[in-house]
Amino acid sequence: TPVLLSRFDLIHVMIDEPDDAFDYNLAHHIVKVHQKKSEALTPVYTNQQLQRYIKYARTIKPKLTAEASQALKQAYVRLRSNDVQSGQSFAYRMTVRQLESMIRLSEALARVHCEFDISPIHVHEAERLLKTSIISVEAHDVELDRAPMPESLHDFIQHGHRVIRERLEETAAAREDGAGANEGQEQAAEDGAGDGGEASLKNVPVPTSVSYTKFREVTDLVVTYLDSEEKRQAPGQEFTGAKQADVMRWYMDEVSKTGKFSSLEEMAQEYMLLQRVMEYLIHNEQTLIVMQQAQPDAEGNTDITQRTVALNPNYVVE
Repeated sequence: TPVLLSRFDLIHVMIDEPDDAFDYNLAHHIVKVHQKKSEALTPVYTNQQLQRYIKYARTIKPKLTAEASQALKQAYVRLRSNDVQSGQSFAYRMTVRQLESMIRLSEALARVHCEFDISPIHVHEAERLLKTSIISVEAHDVELDRAPMPESLHDFIQHGHRVIRERLEETAAAREDGAGANEGQEQAAEDGAGDGGEASLKNVPVPTSVSYTKFREVTDLVVTYLDSEEKRQAPGQEFTGAKQADVMRWYMDEVSKTGKFSSLEEMAQEYMLLQRVMEYLIHNEQTLIVMQQAQPDAEGNTDITQRTVALNPNYVVE
C-alpha cells in the first residue's frame, strides 16, 4: 500500500528478463563455482578486510555542511515538483519522509567514503538513488463497478434529491441576498425551479469507472472532512464517526462553492459519483470503515447514507 511503501528509503523492483549473454555468463559462473569451489572465487578483498572497513565506517558520524543543506532543499523541491505528471500516478507521494530519506542516504554515502562531512556530491547521489526507486505507473481509471451497489437504491436516491434541493435553496437565497452567485449556479437553480429541485438521479447513469485524478480529488475531500471531524473531538473523547449523509452534504457544499455545477444533471452526476467512490473506499481500499450500520425503517428499507463512517486507523493522512 502507499502508506507502507512510504516507510522505506529505497524500493527497487527486481525484474528477471531473459538475456542470452547475461544468462550464459551467470550459468557459467555457477557451474564453475560448483566445479572448483573456493578456487573459482578471486575476491579483491578478504573477509577480514571487509569486516574491518565496515566496522570503521559505522563509527563515523558525518556532519551536514551548509552547501549540502542547500543541496538537500533544492533536491526536495525538484522531487516535489515532479510528483504529479500528466498521465502518471505514483505508488506514493513525495513528502517530508523522502526528505528524511535523502538525509539518511547522504549520511550513509559519506560513511561509505569514510568522510566526516556530507558534501553536495553525496546529496546528488542520494537524490539519484531516490529517483530510481520511485515506482511510477500509468494512471489507469479506477473501476468503481467493483464496489457493491446500495441495497436500497430508492432511499439513496431520495437522500440525493434532498441534498440537491438544499443546494438549490441555498443558491437561491444567496442570490436574493446579493451574494453574487455565479451564472452556472443561478442556471441550475432556474432549471430546478420547475420540478421543485427534484433532480432525477434515476435518469443518471451509475458511473462504472472514474479517472485516477478525479478519484484522488474526491477521496482527498472525504478524508479531509473526516480527519477534521476527528480532530474536533475533546481530548480523551473517542471519535465514533460521522454520518455518511453529513459527509456527502459537506462534499456537495464544497464543490458547489467552486461554481462547478451548471445544471441539475451535473449535480446529480457528482452526487452519484461520490456515492460510488465512498463505496469503493469502504469495500475495496478500506480507507473508510463503517462504525455503525444504518437501521432499517418500518418497511424494512435501509438508507445507507444514515450509517456512520470513519477513517481507517491505519490510514495515514499526509
